[in-house]
Amino acid sequence: MLRAALYIRVSTDAQVEKFGLASQETALRRRAQERGYLIVPDGTNEVFQDDGYSGGDLQRPALARLRGAVRDSRVDVLLCYDPDRLSRSLSDLLLVAHEVEAAGVRLEFLTQKARQGKVVNPHNLPYGFGFNPGTQQAVVDAERAQVVQLAFQRCCGCWWRTSPSKMHRRWCGPSSR
Repeated sequence: MLRAALYIRVSTDAQVEKFGLASQETALRRRAQERGYLIVPDGTNEVFQDDGYSGGDLQRPALARLRGAVRDSRVDVLLCYDPDRLSRSLSDLLLVAHEVEAAGVRLEFLTQKARQGKVVNPHNLPYGFGFNPGTQQAVVDAERAQVVQLAFQRCCGCWWRTSPSKMHRRWCGPSSR
């Protein structure tokens, strides 16, 4: 059974309405139960909780204890409701994510389904992609992808030689056509 640490945070009264500690904790507990995780307590508290601390600063008591639990290999999974609950700073978020993953701990966010290959908002896909409701994934729209390729070719003066279905780019230098 994997051991999971649950981290929750709010900093302002306005956030309590949208991301209240109780609703974050309930959602994280549900996820832990669904996946069969054993919840690792933070001392006498069931969860690692920073109430009233800004996400723009890594100097938070519960976050410090959580990072210690990660370093000491007391957890296998870190569950957090949303990346901005862990940090509002991208560089700090990347630092914590690197520490967590370097320790062999899996980092899971409830609101980030894209990491699982699922599309979070099918109405917000880049031009050239469609949505497959059966798989909940983005798929290449071949007709629109040709428009994207043509625009790229005209803008950059080079040809796109990779099939759009492979969804990766290869620079090929000057046009050979």
